Amino acid sequence: AGQFLDIAVLAATLLACAYYALAVQRVNGDLLNSYPLGLMDGYDWLLEGHAVSAMLGGHRDVDLPLLRNPIYVLCAAADAALGGAGRFLFAMHALAFLAQAGLLVLAARQLGTDRRLVPWLPLLLATSALGAYRFAIYPDDLALVAVLGSVLALLAWRRSGSRAALAVLGGAAVLGALTQEYALIPLLVGTIFYSAVSRWLPQIRGHVVSLRTSCV
Repeated sequence: AGQFLDIAVLAATLLACAYYALAVQRVNGDLLNSYPLGLMDGYDWLLEGHAVSAMLGGHRDVDLPLLRNPIYVLCAAADAALGGAGRFLFAMHALAFLAQAGLLVLAARQLGTDRRLVPWLPLLLATSALGAYRFAIYPDDLALVAVLGSVLALLAWRRSGSRAALAVLGGAAVLGALTQEYALIPLLVGTIFYSAVSRWLPQIRGHVVSLRTSCV
């Protein structure tokens, strides 16, 4: 098991480093004006990040409201404060990929996935549908960390009933929603599903037992 885990960690690290190197190479000076994969929404995040950086830097004549989810805007602001070349922002994406791979491996272990499949998880993650947006200026890389963390905490709570797992679930959901709203889905669906199961399953079992007894 340790050998397969080591291979998975090595694969995730190499893929994250390759992503970072390729992304940084595409910037020619300023990220806002030269990066070819900004997408239309991506420029919103960058512009708001630059505005926040300017306001924190003492510029009082900036009149641009913060309309996007704040966590990725703050990442863009930090990148702008460090020169706006994209190195900080792409480093966050690379670290997010590492975190996603680690959470997938942990979830696979909890679910009893065949150990031989574990080293392939980082590669599957890199070539997933989300991989098409990984090079874009978009917060989904960070939001997916919260989604996977919420799912893992939900699994841990379901198996152990740990209050710490519930706290992690709530914290991950809140941070995720401050990045992209859909990160709340595991918390909402899990709450509704487990509430329904806890309420209705005992009644259904009782009816089944009654039917069996009457048939006998």
